[in-house]
Amino acid sequence: MNTNDALANVWRRQAEILETAAGVMALIDSDPAVGQAELVKARWQLARQVREYQLFKHAEIFGPTIRFGTETQSRLAAQAAALCTANGAEFHAYLTQWSGRDTLGQWPDYQSATKAMVAGLRQALAAEKFQIGRLVEGAERTRQPRR
Repeated sequence: MNTNDALANVWRRQAEILETAAGVMALIDSDPAVGQAELVKARWQLARQVREYQLFKHAEIFGPTIRFGTETQSRLAAQAAALCTANGAEFHAYLTQWSGRDTLGQWPDYQSATKAMVAGLRQALAAEKFQIGRLVEGAERTRQPRR
């Protein structure tokens, strides 16, 4: 993939995730009895977006950079991939913890956990914006064409 296209894809996916996360925050700060169905839908939409983003980064950014980048780029990409995997595991743990549970009955805990999850997600995306830009700097393509 052309590096500019890959970066545009990363930034678009990040913007979509942040928009959904903002919706989750608006719902988590509203009346829990009113917005619960919308919150469940938003949480699963966020889960899909985060997973698709993670798969894209590993396939189009991290993997090719590890394989075809300079020694420094390869090392940085491997570190970024490991951090991405760890962040994904934390997000999955949040989903597992709160899926199928009575969130209304545990609203203060759920609200706190959701706010912490969104804060961590925002922080990870901000860090990745810098890291990914550094990884592909000077590269024409993120993935080599198939022969």
